[in-house]
Amino acid sequence: MPDVYGACEKMRVAGAKITREPGPVKFGTTVIAFVEDPDGYKIELIERK
Repeated sequence: MPDVYGACEKMRVAGAKITREPGPVKFGTTVIAFVEDPDGYKIELIERK
């Protein structure tokens, strides 16, 4: 997705549980985040440049 930070903020406002805040992966530059769905599954969001 083009903007992980913006997507997480919109999901947070809607009541979603962000389990890993958006940010770069360790020792890298790719920005990722994890969101938990209502069934408890974690969904990874990956930012594309």
